[in-house]
Amino acid sequence: MSGVRIGRRLLAAATGGVAVLAVTAGPVTAARADVDAPEVVAKGLDSPRGISFGPDGTLYIAESGHGGKVRCAMTPAKKGEKAEKMCFGLTGRISVLKDGKTSVLIGGLPSAASGPFALGPHDVALTAKGDLLVTIGFSGDTAFRAKLGPKARTLGTLLTLSAKGRRLAFADLAAHETRHNPDRKDKGSAVDSYPFGLAPLPGGGALVADTGGNSV
Repeated sequence: MSGVRIGRRLLAAATGGVAVLAVTAGPVTAARADVDAPEVVAKGLDSPRGISFGPDGTLYIAESGHGGKVRCAMTPAKKGEKAEKMCFGLTGRISVLKDGKTSVLIGGLPSAASGPFALGPHDVALTAKGDLLVTIGFSGDTAFRAKLGPKARTLGTLLTLSAKGRRLAFADLAAHETRHNPDRKDKGSAVDSYPFGLAPLPGGGALVADTGGNSV
């Protein structure tokens, strides 16, 4: 990807909702008045993104938050483009839905926002040990991340967290993209990392799709 264009990317991802819907899968048929409408099972979410079920049926929800007031910086912009103001905070979180009730499991996670568009916890999954894997979204390189302050250093990473929120490990995908830029041979390529979806591996670790770096 080239540049830090938050609004377009998040609009394309269509992740601006504030509720989780339960929809029953089935064959596609013509619309009928007696077809059940989607059921809202969780409300009041703050920029919800990826979801994952635990072995006991608990639903884990990654919420990117709404940035904050810790520090702000202007995003890099190409000639002719308008720079955007991005503000960092600790409003990201992981919530759970269990027995029909929603609660915050882990709060205070990194979040950066430009207007209504937020980057933060983007996907969540459980390891075989019951720890949480969480991708933290970002859009840019480590030089821009540094402008958001030292507390923003976990933007653009994969975190391993205990159920109580203690950080056990992290992989700095934004730093990897900055050093290696895997798609650098592609025309128009720029240093840009946005850890997106993830899939835990049976033997440990995880596969992470980086939509900014065009890599896994």
